[in-house]
Amino acid sequence: MQNNSILVIDDEEIVRETITDTLEDSGYELISAGNGRRVRRVTNHLS
Repeated sequence: MQNNSILVIDDEEIVRETITDTLEDSGYELISAGNGRRVRRVTNHLS
């Protein structure tokens, strides 16, 4: 099975929520981050 994961990055919570909800409804797994520090932690964890 294909892994369809997307990292959503935006500092505006409502934008992240809208994108996340839309993509989750399409079957994607999402990780969201609101700032650069969070992105760095997430990407370091995934590496």
